[in-house]
Amino acid sequence: MQITGSKAAPAFIGEGSADANLSPGDLREIIEQALLHHLHALMEIPDEYVIHPRIVVTRKSFEKVVEQMKKAKPTKALRDLMRDGD
Repeated sequence: MQITGSKAAPAFIGEGSADANLSPGDLREIIEQALLHHLHALMEIPDEYVIHPRIVVTRKSFEKVVEQMKKAKPTKALRDLMRDGD
């Protein structure tokens, strides 16, 4: 896998970022760049040194998550993000 078309946009998102007044487009670009850098780093690191994250939950906890997902309604921000480009 080769990553092309990447432009350098280093950014640090720390405490108080909620006050940074980032537009959804700005935040999306920051997240995309972070993911591209992460994927690039994964390609550079030998496989034997990569530890894949894993979440382990009890059956009871999983059932709670499923119930919450069934009841959840997407926020306006999420709907706007998912419709970006339409």
